[in-house]
Amino acid sequence: MKNKLIVPTILLSYMLLCTACAQKQSQKYSIENISQISNSSNISPTYDAPVATTPTVTTTNNYNHAPTPTTIDGINHQLPTIQGDTITIIENGNVGFDFPQYKGKIVIFEIFGKDCEYCVEEMPIINKIKREFPNRVKIVAIQGQDRMSPSIAANILHQHNIHYPIIEGDDAKDILRFLADTYAWRGILPYILLIKDGTTEYTFPDGGVGYQELRESIESLL
Repeated sequence: MKNKLIVPTILLSYMLLCTACAQKQSQKYSIENISQISNSSNISPTYDAPVATTPTVTTTNNYNHAPTPTTIDGINHQLPTIQGDTITIIENGNVGFDFPQYKGKIVIFEIFGKDCEYCVEEMPIINKIKREFPNRVKIVAIQGQDRMSPSIAANILHQHNIHYPIIEGDDAKDILRFLADTYAWRGILPYILLIKDGTTEYTFPDGGVGYQELRESIESLL
């Protein structure tokens, strides 16, 4: 699969500029090595909304300030989705991310771009996986290019039949910085982490993943 190099403005201060396409590969991690768009009437939350859980850590509701350190392993991010809900993502040290609202699920954590043709090619693959593992796999996505207008966001949700939460990169700067610092992500889209129980098990860092490879990786974690 081809890849698309994107270096968003919000990452210029800490992201190195890549000028070459990387050879596609997946890397399995072990324990050792290891947006807000205003809630528009044009966008309805017709997706599998996160299940509310009782907070167990200190959080912040101000998206313009650094998130509050938690008593767990990392930092708690309360992030708005373009569908009008909020999702919690916790940095799990250098191991991965916790998604309290999707406890016990395998999470496909994707960074994509609204103008990235290779990201669009990958959307049917993710939707197919979602249909095949409805009770085992959840998807969370960050849109890493310029913020979408409500009309563009609504069109993307409708055109690509997206029923999973999408967060704007402007609202997830600290998450993107964490990916750059911890996983050496340098802005190539699409970018996928496959996470189970707070641990990143696979990463597909160089422009996407095919259906068979993604399915086999998920099956290995079931």
